Amino acid sequence: MSNIKQWVLATRPKTLPIGACPVIIGLSIASQSGPIDWNVGSITLLCSILLQIGANLANDYFDHQKGGDTDQRLGPTRAIKAGLISEHAIKRAMTSVFSITFLLGLSLVYHAGWPILVIGLVSIGFGLLYTATPFSLAYTGTADIFAFLFFGPIAVLGTVYVQRLIWDVSGLEISVAVGLIAMSILVVNNLRDANEDRQTGKKTLIVRWGSRFGKAIYTLCLVGAFGLLLTYTFSESWIIFPLSALLLLMLHLIRKVWIYPPEKLNPILGQTGIYLVLLTLIFCIRNS
Repeated sequence: MSNIKQWVLATRPKTLPIGACPVIIGLSIASQSGPIDWNVGSITLLCSILLQIGANLANDYFDHQKGGDTDQRLGPTRAIKAGLISEHAIKRAMTSVFSITFLLGLSLVYHAGWPILVIGLVSIGFGLLYTATPFSLAYTGTADIFAFLFFGPIAVLGTVYVQRLIWDVSGLEISVAVGLIAMSILVVNNLRDANEDRQTGKKTLIVRWGSRFGKAIYTLCLVGAFGLLLTYTFSESWIIFPLSALLLLMLHLIRKVWIYPPEKLNPILGQTGIYLVLLTLIFCIRNS
């Protein structure tokens, strides 16, 4: 059981809503114009979650290779650095997860054509390039924009395309909202790790521009996502109660990010994931 727990922790379960929620929202949007193909929808959801797991394993492996994990680490335990799982085992798991994702994705390519092949290959490439190579996204400060795009508009609108075989931009605003929250999770991660990143040569936006800049970006991401959700729900009277809960959570998270020191930011990652899940639920209930 302890070995299973170590592998579960290595997948970083608190980050998995980033992979699942965009697909769920895309399926909700697609349901407005016809019945959902649940076989295709389930494979799309599984591929998206597996991509997130593969990226997390790649991050663990390549950061270890580059010496990006130090004894000063404040974030969740890295499996290789802590000696919980061997470097070889993580590499093999990473390769297996991306391979399974690719093979499953071929059925989506068969169903929806070459655009899905392009999205799938680029997504796997993004998962690897997040920390691999000397020009990795995490080390050059470009990961934030890619997180926004791939876990926002690309994932949401791509899911709709797989179902309807047309590019439907009616869900563009909510896809931007999802992308902003995904970006905010990465910002919290980088706020927490800023001192370590500075020592190991990671030039994240926080390292380049400072913690106040990062806190401002986090605030804008959450407020922007909430405002975009309002464009879909402002005329619904019943929505005032769940929206109020979401608003209170948002204000709570923003306050914590501004006043907490880096070593206390770990819980904010999971709580921002909850913010994304709640936003997804509100949107999907409104769409049902």
